[in-house]
Amino acid sequence: MQAPKITLFNGQTSTINVIDQQFFATSVNVLTGPNGQPIFIPQNQPIQTGGSMLTIQAVISADRRFVRLSVSPTLTNLASAVIPLLPTTVIITPTFEGGFAAPPVAFTQFLQQPAFNSITVNTTVAVPDGGTVCWVA
Repeated sequence: MQAPKITLFNGQTSTINVIDQQFFATSVNVLTGPNGQPIFIPQNQPIQTGGSMLTIQAVISADRRFVRLSVSPTLTNLASAVIPLLPTTVIITPTFEGGFAAPPVAFTQFLQQPAFNSITVNTTVAVPDGGTVCWVA
């Protein structure tokens, strides 16, 4: 979406979102399987990793020569392209058919910890009839 456009009524507020999402392993569900063995199921969830949100309210001046725009843009991005990983380790004892137990083993699952930067600006601009407001991100 290179040049989105919004049409508003006098006094109306509108919001447009252009977002990027990625899935991150954010938690682990532990269930009990056969023979009491733990089953680790990573939980992935979509998280907004970047994009912009723009909220606008437009009011036409009494002489109909200007439009007053209350504008509130927000930019959000990942703080780093490298996502830190948090290791979570659990000791499990494998059990085989017939009840044979193997020596305990360390099982490590890595959870992702994305960090984000956001910038928000609240401002009001008066634009002459037929004029343009540019928002450079």
